[in-house]
Amino acid sequence: MGSLIPISPMLRKNSELVKLGWIGVLFFAAICPVKSWAQVADSDSPEGLKPSVFTRANARTFNFTVPAPRGQILDRHGRVLANNRVRNYFAVQLPSWEGAREEEVVTLGRYALRGANSILGTSWQLDDETILSHYKYRRWFPLRISPKPLTDEQEASLSSLITTPQSGQPGNPPGPVLQPCYLREYPAGQVAGHITGYVGRETPLETKEIRKGELLFENLKGRSGLEKSFDAILTGKDGVVNYTFDESGILVGKRVITPAEPGGSVVTTLNLEMQMLAEAQLIEKSRRGAAVVVDAETGDILALASHPGFDPNLFVPYIGKEEFGKLNNDPDIPLFNRAISAAYPPGSTFKPFVSCAVLTYGPVRPWTLYSGPPSLWIGDREFKNWNTKHEGTLNVVSALKRSCNTWFYQAAMDTGSAPIIRTAADFGFGQSSELPLAGEAVGNLPETPDLPAGRTANISIGQGEVLATPVQLAIAIAAIANGRHYPQARLISQTQDFRNKVTEKFPNKSRGYMPYSMETIAAVQRGMDEVVNAEGGTALRARQENIRVAGKTGTAQWSSGDGKIRNLAWFCGFTFTTNPKLAFAVVYEGELGETVSGGALAAPIAGGIMKGIYDNPTAFAMADPDLIEPPVLKSAERQSEAQVTARPVGSASGNEQSGAAARPVPTQATPAADSETPFPNNRRRGPVNSLLRGIFGRR
Repeated sequence: MGSLIPISPMLRKNSELVKLGWIGVLFFAAICPVKSWAQVADSDSPEGLKPSVFTRANARTFNFTVPAPRGQILDRHGRVLANNRVRNYFAVQLPSWEGAREEEVVTLGRYALRGANSILGTSWQLDDETILSHYKYRRWFPLRISPKPLTDEQEASLSSLITTPQSGQPGNPPGPVLQPCYLREYPAGQVAGHITGYVGRETPLETKEIRKGELLFENLKGRSGLEKSFDAILTGKDGVVNYTFDESGILVGKRVITPAEPGGSVVTTLNLEMQMLAEAQLIEKSRRGAAVVVDAETGDILALASHPGFDPNLFVPYIGKEEFGKLNNDPDIPLFNRAISAAYPPGSTFKPFVSCAVLTYGPVRPWTLYSGPPSLWIGDREFKNWNTKHEGTLNVVSALKRSCNTWFYQAAMDTGSAPIIRTAADFGFGQSSELPLAGEAVGNLPETPDLPAGRTANISIGQGEVLATPVQLAIAIAAIANGRHYPQARLISQTQDFRNKVTEKFPNKSRGYMPYSMETIAAVQRGMDEVVNAEGGTALRARQENIRVAGKTGTAQWSSGDGKIRNLAWFCGFTFTTNPKLAFAVVYEGELGETVSGGALAAPIAGGIMKGIYDNPTAFAMADPDLIEPPVLKSAERQSEAQVTARPVGSASGNEQSGAAARPVPTQATPAADSETPFPNNRRRGPVNSLLRGIFGRR
């Protein structure tokens, strides 16, 4: 009905009251008392009016399907990441009266809409056909006015106007009402938004004749993240409710036939405080990036942060085209989970794994010395070190500390590419971490194991064909940190029903024991320790007073797919503790043309995360950390090997700069014991460190 329909004489008499919005609506309801619809005279209908509008409305009973509440998504201590809340739509109960005319029905609907917009300052819209269709087919139920549920503030503004229909109490005047529904809620906002994901409406509500068993309000379905991966677990069993109305359209009875059964809960391995801390550090110190923190013994993911993020509450109950367009077209790609889906060149953070390969399968030993010139040549191409000055002669510990590219070129060529690629694959590079999240990248390793010298030199510093995700790097570093086995990444510990009975466990797994000697692991651990804690290390900004942190910096060039080259800054590492022993990886995406370094930009993010965790062990639900002394390699100081002569190599560059100085989980915020203890007797003292004290003594 395109033009404004004139107000009927009955309404025109009270036009001043009608202009007052809801006062007019309620007044109109009062002077048009509800009457029986049993008799409607066709002679009262204006010419051309479709008789079906005035369908006889005797007493009716309807069975409706009540969508079950979705289960919760929880952190490892039962703190809520996703749950449900009862929210209300704003609606109006249209009155029923004899001889109702189309223009009167439409006018009443318009004034209801206008009154709501006036009080709330909204701009909700409702077309005439929607009003008439509702009146024709569904007049027993309130006409929904608000497109989305009301906020708490909006409900407070409308509290004096709301009519709450009472079952079995006929005579309540028609007017504004609240229509309840279950809605998904993410209490922490955007925190862990990439992990929880979001939901969307599965089926729209009916608008025509009421049919048996139709939904009372919208049901929800997981669209991304854990909401999608565990949708079958989170979705409960719908219930059935019966409504009875008298012939005046007033609700006189409501009976639950089948109660709805809530969905099960998904318990993650995340520590909510660590997740919040990691995201806060990324927000404060980067424009784009990711940070992952894992338990180095078990592989449990404690924080999986990607920045920028998004608030999944924006998708509840649905997201508009304009809002989604802003997210989807944002050049910083906030919907993209960089922690698992972005495959970056790892740069010099790849060197600890190259070290394991050359020390195990090559001619290199912890005391083997190579020179560290500013550049080397292979054929007609020059491969550069990040430092334009000569580094002198270096062993593997000092090469890691200084992140000397030219040392690794030589060690890699003497070992060959195949052992390096095999070692990287053993650590998990080039393969899925098997997380229950869609969109995980597998990274990349060269398909051909035997590479020419130039390509071998390139992969030795994490450039060229090597790509890795932050979660892959964090899990790989966890293996070096525990010194014993390759942990399998774990994000979900168990599922449980709404009665808190565990329905499925996801135990910790190891992908196997590492073949490297204690001497090899100790050399790599020692080199990473000196990166942070020794004079000349490239990550002094990650040094902490309250905890010993070991790490490795890295830089690389990377294109996000737009053809524009950006510089990346990496920092990965671990802590010398047992409660727990943490491993981590941080990546910082530079702006176009920005010069970056792992020590200056990524290390402070990691340092801030570690400081926050170990400064507040109670807040992070862990015991006071048991510190472990870093390994001491006295034999690494021996000069028994002749200096290896440098040979020509291909082209690569780096930019390493030293920085400046099984029980159910309760659905509450109280800490709970872990449900699995997969690696007993390894928490108090790692085998690497206990053995090294006997071989090399104390520092």
